[in-house]
Amino acid sequence: MTLKSQIVSDFITAMKNRNVFEKDTLNLIKAKITEKEKATSGETLTDAQVIDILTSMVKQRNQTIDSYKDIEKNDRINEAIELEQKQIKIIEKYLPQQMTEAEIITLATDFLATQTDTPANKKLGAVMGHFKTKFAGEYDASKLKLIVDKIISA
Repeated sequence: MTLKSQIVSDFITAMKNRNVFEKDTLNLIKAKITEKEKATSGETLTDAQVIDILTSMVKQRNQTIDSYKDIEKNDRINEAIELEQKQIKIIEKYLPQQMTEAEIITLATDFLATQTDTPANKKLGAVMGHFKTKFAGEYDASKLKLIVDKIISA
């Protein structure tokens, strides 16, 4: 079953169970997927493309939460933060397990060991490209960049 099919199936289940919040969140995901499909001439998205959409949605919600933290707290702000966090939990159910920092270090170091002909200024890009194609959605890109920068500068 594709990731998109799983999301649609869970949407139907949430609708039948009258779980309004989950249904609404899954509906947002479905809308983003449909929007992307229309932008790509109606082609069905791969799981990797759906993961990119989901990752973007989580990132957007985390940025919203961060912006709320700069505002003076009140009941409405706390409620909004809580709603964003609940949406993140639902979206993350469809994302692959995130790599630990140790796993990223090991994989990046192993890959860099194979890149003896790559100039130093191109190594970061090579690692980022490798991770994007091989481990889509399984790592935090900003964390990977920091780790690779440390490895390269060492």
